[in-house]
Amino acid sequence: MNKYTLIQGIYLPSGHPPFAYSDGEETENYILDRISRAEDLSVGSAELAGVIKDWPTLYHLSPARADLLRPLSSILKGKRILEIGSGCGAITRYLGELGCEILALEGSEKRARITRARCRDLPQVRVVCDNFDSFEWDDNFDSILLIGVLEYSPLFVKGDNPPLEMLRRCRSFLRAEGRIVLAIENKLGLKYWAGAPEDHTGRPYDGIQDLYDNGTAVTFGKDELAHLLSHAGFPFRDFFYPFPDYK
Repeated sequence: MNKYTLIQGIYLPSGHPPFAYSDGEETENYILDRISRAEDLSVGSAELAGVIKDWPTLYHLSPARADLLRPLSSILKGKRILEIGSGCGAITRYLGELGCEILALEGSEKRARITRARCRDLPQVRVVCDNFDSFEWDDNFDSILLIGVLEYSPLFVKGDNPPLEMLRRCRSFLRAEGRIVLAIENKLGLKYWAGAPEDHTGRPYDGIQDLYDNGTAVTFGKDELAHLLSHAGFPFRDFFYPFPDYK
């Protein structure tokens, strides 16, 4: 924790490198402005739902985002949680309302500020702006959340096998009986066999044919993911299947 300085509510390292992932400056400025003005920041806020106007604002502001974790609420409630890739704070907000003690890690400074704004009335939420590759913290966690994050590991994690390296590093931040909660597209999902464009490339059948390259996100089938988790030190696994996908 010593490497970070608390500046305007966000823990920042010195010389924070730029982080390119964004929904666009105009969109993220709009989201920050609406959240900063909002009186009701809750998961079910009708005020925030009322300013949804397109896919990015739906993704970041819809109360339905919390539905992904509602089936897991009993094992998350009140726990100490590291959320990797908090985005604009939709999941962070839900966890905060569950009474969790949260460290929200976000590589984009703009998104970290949006997360901070969304959770500004929740004192148990801390926000760190750093890349996961260089992230440091003194304490371990009960749970680590990777919601729509592991697929991007080739873009920001060093190593011959970035997804495996990321999962192994996650394991090092967990307490002995800790859990990882991972949400990711199944590249063999029914919608992709039916011809839906792959979420990250926009082309049909890319995931099924494994046509990813070094510049794209990478998703997995169930067996591939189980293999990764096993080699990263997670021998016990439960799979859930939200439809049509985790979004």
